[in-house]
Amino acid sequence: YYTMKHIDGDTLCECIDLYHRRNTRHTLRSLRPLLDMFANVCRAISYAHSRGVIHRDIKPSNIAIGNYGEVMVIDWGLGATPTTLSETASTKTIVPPSKLQEPGQTLHVDYQGTPNYMAPEQATGDAVTNRTDLYSLGGVLFSILTGRPPRSDASQSAPLSELLANVVSGNIPTVDSLEPSIPIQLVSMVNKAMHCDPKCRYQDVTSLLNDLQAVMVDESIAVCPDTIPRATARWIRKHPALVSIGSTVLTLGLISLSISNLVIEKSNKQARVLLENSRILTHERIHLRNELATKHSEVAAEKEYQDVENNVTFR
Repeated sequence: YYTMKHIDGDTLCECIDLYHRRNTRHTLRSLRPLLDMFANVCRAISYAHSRGVIHRDIKPSNIAIGNYGEVMVIDWGLGATPTTLSETASTKTIVPPSKLQEPGQTLHVDYQGTPNYMAPEQATGDAVTNRTDLYSLGGVLFSILTGRPPRSDASQSAPLSELLANVVSGNIPTVDSLEPSIPIQLVSMVNKAMHCDPKCRYQDVTSLLNDLQAVMVDESIAVCPDTIPRATARWIRKHPALVSIGSTVLTLGLISLSISNLVIEKSNKQARVLLENSRILTHERIHLRNELATKHSEVAAEKEYQDVENNVTFR
């Protein structure tokens, strides 16, 4: 017989189920507890890789979460080093393919791993490397974001050959097709980690972890280049004081401009009134001058007439 450490707590699978029962819309803030757990899983796998060990069966049910938040990667039964991987003769059949009940079950036959999280090279029997674990880590992140494994439970009744063919083809939905509210950076990370070609995946766990930490602090990542609107929104979020000052200055400027326009409009109106009054006074002055001239002419004419009459009478 053998003994193992007793762990109190839940599995990451149960934590994911609980989160998705409570949340229908997802943000970095709401996902942060699960992403923190995933980051610790990445650190554990990164350490294992530094010691030359490949887990080969990473999935939410193989990640234990203790009562105090500690994260432990368990079930290293398929763990292997380059030396043990070359000893294919030691492979032992425990579960015959005909008795496979579900894609979440670990296979211990020639194709070792869990179909729901298995990398294509595990399904084809090709060389397994550290990047095989990276594919499975992408599958775990997929489950965190969507609340379901990469391959649907509808394939549970499919024959093993069909199940493995789906693994090889990479026939899985995208995260954003299942959960449109998931941030695009996390969607891009899953797509890269779960690429069918190992050369196109993250080349080491540290790169995946660095991108995850960058996303969690609202930084851009290489696998998801920023668009101008996204970069602008990020700059606004990261510089709220400057944005507030700028908004205040802009508001004051608009208020000053509005007041200036009102003053100018009032001045123009007053000028138009004065101009109109001036025109009226000028017109009245001209009319009065014409009347005076006419009257003066009449007086002069009358005086001349009287003078003529007086002269006639005197003679």
